[in-house]
Order: sequence, then structure tokens, then C-alpha cells
Amino acid sequence: MKKGFAHKGQSVMKVNPRWYYNWGLYETPGVDCEFIPMVWGSTYRKPNQKNPRFILGFNEPDLHSQANMSPDRALALWHRVKGTLIGSPATAENPVTGTWLKSFKGRYDFICIHWYGHCVPQSFLKYVDSVWEWAHKPIWITEFAVVDKDACSSDVVNFMKLVLPELEKRPWVQRYAWKHIDGCSSIFARDGKTLSDVGRFYSIFGCTKTKSNATS
Repeated sequence: MKKGFAHKGQSVMKVNPRWYYNWGLYETPGVDCEFIPMVWGSTYRKPNQKNPRFILGFNEPDLHSQANMSPDRALALWHRVKGTLIGSPATAENPVTGTWLKSFKGRYDFICIHWYGHCVPQSFLKYVDSVWEWAHKPIWITEFAVVDKDACSSDVVNFMKLVLPELEKRPWVQRYAWKHIDGCSSIFARDGKTLSDVGRFYSIFGCTKTKSNATS
């Protein structure tokens, strides 16, 4: 199973992920599954692991509100991203039609992408496949969720029912991680702890468990 979760809180295990990340270099206490560290931006902290198996590069460096650096600045800092297998900087823009990642000259082993869009499964899958056709590198979808004012939680569950099996089948998609955001794609209910309908479906997908985390 390739399913992960992009989340900072201790409730990661409620969705039964294979792996998670929290946009940082240090594991979330109490979370018992594979942790993938990230060098988020230009501020550097020494990681716990000297040479992790996987490490993720800068987070949305093309946005002023995120890592906010030019491709040349990112290249100058890229030596800080150390691991056996390195993920590319994950841009907010489409790396196929955008310019940031095309201008970045650092070495990476797999390409990290983000997607937020309308509740149209084929549009999402077409985007993922277009990245593969352009890059011919393994893909990690490190953030994705439906952002659609006309969609409700049942629409998002139906979206997941279609796209998650497709991601599992595609050999060029190595991993994916849903991101909890408020609205129709929310993993949690308003209390921030109980799983929503979307969260319950994501929790049981690819998992034989039908109790504990899947129902709490």
C-alpha cells in the first residue's frame, strides 16, 4: 500500500497510513508508522537520521508564503537535503506547465507533486500521468485534496473510491498522502479528533481493519 498522510498532529494513526510526514525533520511523538523527513526551506536544523532512506526537498518554493526561493537559491542549499533517495522540491504550480522545477538543476530521485482541484477524478489522474510522461521519474503525491465549493463530503468519498485504486495500480506512483483541510475534504470532524466520512473511508482503504482507528 502506498497510502500516507500529510499531517502535523498526533492523530495520524487514525487513518491507518503506511507512512506520514509533518513538513519537518523530526518524528511526531506517539506516531507508530514510517516517518519521512523533509527539509522544508532555507532555515536549517540537523536531522535525527544521518542518512535517511527517503527525504523530501523544499516545500512549495515557488510561493512567497512557503519556502519562497528561486531555483538558483534552492540549488545553493540543496546539499542540506541528504538521503539515500531524495525527493524533488514540491512546487505549488504544475511542474509540467510551470517553470520553477524545470529551472532547478539539483539532483533528485523522485518527483514530489501537490494537487488541489475540482472533484473530477479523471482530471486529477490525467495530471498525475502528465507528470510521469514529462519527468519519467517515480512520483510521490505529497499533498492532495479536493477543493471545490460545489462538492460535499460524499462527492469526495466517491472521488477517493475512483482515484485511490488507480494510484495503487500505477507503477510510477510510489506514494501518495492526502492532506486534511477544512471543507469537503476534511479528514476530521469539527472537534478535530473524530474522523469525518472522508476520514473513515481513507482510514479503511487498503486496510483489513474495520475497527479501532477506522471507527473512532
